[in-house]
Amino acid sequence: LDTADALCRGLAAEAGFVVVSVGYRLAPEHRFPAPVDDTLAALAWVVASATNLGVDPTALVLAGESAGANITAGACLAARDRGGPAIAAQWLDVPAVDLTFPPTPSYLEFGTGFGLDVDGVEHIVNWYLTGDDRKHPYASPAGSADLSGLPPAVITVAGCDPMRDQGSLYAARLRAAGADVREHCVDGALHGTTWLTGLLPAARECRAFVVESLRELIASRRIDVADAKHELDVERTA
Repeated sequence: LDTADALCRGLAAEAGFVVVSVGYRLAPEHRFPAPVDDTLAALAWVVASATNLGVDPTALVLAGESAGANITAGACLAARDRGGPAIAAQWLDVPAVDLTFPPTPSYLEFGTGFGLDVDGVEHIVNWYLTGDDRKHPYASPAGSADLSGLPPAVITVAGCDPMRDQGSLYAARLRAAGADVREHCVDGALHGTTWLTGLLPAARECRAFVVESLRELIASRRIDVADAKHELDVERTA
């Protein structure tokens, strides 16, 4: 929670969103799927507490960075499979969405010496996953055979990040499955550039892109929900 605090506060201040930061359980003491389960539990609590929190339960966004984006994408799949809670949009920042780590061009080119060394990442993932869990769709959403029915997505990637291609490929698969996807690449940037809004104009531009995209997706979601309610009211009247 302390690590993500500045990012969450900045997003709340800039976007005017209510931001709920989830203190999910951590590996190695708590392995997969504990963080995904905790995220869904937190989402259900927000829905149940919407009135007290002053939030619209039809306009909820799940968001995460890096490993948090992995959990976000997995939780969106789990929510779809379990019938809710409904998620209006997802923001995946520099996401690791395939923990089998296929040798994509960005993984090979930027895997050493660019701020996120893949040898260390794979070592850490071994604390989180065991056996075939790496291939489980909630751990490696990019490997899921079915990406239909998922929330619209904002996906932000960094040009010199070994995870860049994972994010872009996942964006393409979501589009192919019918999702509305807004994608932005910060050229020449490293993994984690989203945090550097006080230093880099490109990071500020990326944050502005995210905020505007989420606002548009939430507004579209509210219109869809209103239309569905209108159709239901008409049907009941008839």
